[in-house]
Amino acid sequence: MKKYILICILMLGSGVLCARAASKWNNWSDKETLLANLNRAADKGRTYFSMFKFYDYTRTDDINDSRAKYLDHPFMYGIDFYQATGDYLPKEMTSAQYHNIAVMVKAAWKNNRAVPLVSWHLHSPYAVYSEFQNKMGCRYHHLVEGYPQNHRYVVNEILNNKQIDTLGIGNIGDWFDLQVREIADFINKEFVDENGKPIPFVFRLWHEQQDSWQWWGLGTGSSKRTHVSVEDYKALWRLTVEKFRNYCPNAQILWCYCPDRYFSDEASYLESYPGDDVVDILAYDDYQIGDDRGCTTQMFIDAILNRARVVSAVSSRLSKPAMIAESNCKTADMKDEYYDYVEYVLTDKKVHISVFQLWSMSFYKQQTIKFIGQKNIIWSL
Repeated sequence: MKKYILICILMLGSGVLCARAASKWNNWSDKETLLANLNRAADKGRTYFSMFKFYDYTRTDDINDSRAKYLDHPFMYGIDFYQATGDYLPKEMTSAQYHNIAVMVKAAWKNNRAVPLVSWHLHSPYAVYSEFQNKMGCRYHHLVEGYPQNHRYVVNEILNNKQIDTLGIGNIGDWFDLQVREIADFINKEFVDENGKPIPFVFRLWHEQQDSWQWWGLGTGSSKRTHVSVEDYKALWRLTVEKFRNYCPNAQILWCYCPDRYFSDEASYLESYPGDDVVDILAYDDYQIGDDRGCTTQMFIDAILNRARVVSAVSSRLSKPAMIAESNCKTADMKDEYYDYVEYVLTDKKVHISVFQLWSMSFYKQQTIKFIGQKNIIWSL
């Protein structure tokens, strides 16, 4: 068996530098080699650690800023197209963040062969101002004053290309097509290296669909409200992938299917699965890991572990890598225990998770430094 040499130098004052000299875990050039490395990690009991907005494109285009100063540069990092595209947020904001993301994707690839894990919180065309987290226009259903109640089924309107006499867009299908085209143009222009070769990346499409808080949500998770049918969700997914494949045929994209944590077996996990031909990675989000609101009891710990085992089993059967795409320590009181729960899940013999992505790191830097230095975690060279 190939030996992996782990050299970790912890410098709590200035940061952490980790090198795994014998393995090149970022040795990928396209989506096929990226996929192969993700599968290789799972086979060897290793997990890539990623972090959303590790490079803070909301403030800067400098990949050496902020967390990189004490954590070094990752092989994977999370970004979102929502803040850099579309017509919901102020144009000056989207233009600045478009620039920052474009610079960072190129620089992270050139300097460290790092790949982005991309989310897309596309706003509803009818969304009105909300105070939630910088105007999250995807959260249309929260009964925000001014939202037109007769346009709550946006997915169905897109699929049926509904004629709209407001918004100045003609029909909703055209609006959706424009949103996809803008992202496709972004990918064609910016997700390429200095020689014009496409940079591979993971696209986590229409995530957390078991909830109802986004306009593509099924409403069968925490809320029990129905906004979208399962068949409409699948059709939206397939339509979206078809459009991207048409508009950016050279792009190196791995499509990621990612429900929330509201499943207990393979059937409930795959309820809205759109098909093997349009999904490359199986994922889920789980904010119950290490949650202090009664979720540290054995019952919840067993449920957390069961979810990881279910997705791992499906991924093995379908030969697709598995990922926990969103998780986070929710309260400062849990910061010294959170990663213990994460490690408990990742090192279970029936769990094979290729990627674990932290969604935020507001108050537990030192715990993260310790976690990414563990031998089962792949972070950087």
